[in-house]
Amino acid sequence: MDYIVEIIKLGTIIILGLIGEFLVFGFIIGEIQKESNKSIVKMFGEKGIWVVHAIGTPIHELSHLLMCFLFGHKVKEVKLFRPIASRDDGVLGYVKSSSNSKNIYQNIGNFFIGSAPLFMGGLAIFLVFFLLLPESCKTIINSSELSLKFIVTTIFSMTNVKSVKFWIFILITIGISTSMSLSKEDIMTSKRGALYLSLLSYFIALVIILLNISTDGIFQFLKLYNYIFIFIFLLGTITSMLTLTLVKILNLIKY
Repeated sequence: MDYIVEIIKLGTIIILGLIGEFLVFGFIIGEIQKESNKSIVKMFGEKGIWVVHAIGTPIHELSHLLMCFLFGHKVKEVKLFRPIASRDDGVLGYVKSSSNSKNIYQNIGNFFIGSAPLFMGGLAIFLVFFLLLPESCKTIINSSELSLKFIVTTIFSMTNVKSVKFWIFILITIGISTSMSLSKEDIMTSKRGALYLSLLSYFIALVIILLNISTDGIFQFLKLYNYIFIFIFLLGTITSMLTLTLVKILNLIKY
């Protein structure tokens, strides 16, 4: 009985460590962007959505595409950006793919394919941050403090605000962050993959407990994994909030 409890406990820690940050930040970023899109349509109309999503939507779809290749899914059709056609169905872009339902690796891949825009969008923001504001990027990376306040104060320092590169960074990241949220289809794909990822996590826990293997390596991996993704998702959340704030201010000025 003790073995079963330990297996369940360790398996739950592993699966939450792998997907917990995706669930939390996926919800937060999704809700922020829903409000942003409403305000953008109110302010600029339908074409405003096209302009704002012109950078982010191709990155969103390319992230799906990259994960499809990585997990061996067969890609059938790709549309990186289709603003005119979206008038009929509201879909700015898509990637259609298929997989072998008996292939465990491909099934696990569904989670990463569905949720790819979250971490690939965040990674794209990080790369822009690194290229345009390298000193601030190094300050955050080298710090042991990982908090929203610390990241915001570092990025929005007076030195940065006075720089042209800072405002280029803001414009590009706004474009990327507006397309980081997951569609209903993305969420359904992620759910299918999360089931197999959960089964794998409990199997790993079973092996570790039965063979009395040290969990130090697992916890070190999860710590690094979460540090990386939380940092990436915090950048995405900050820029999403910035987008929402700017659009809300513009709406107040207009009306």
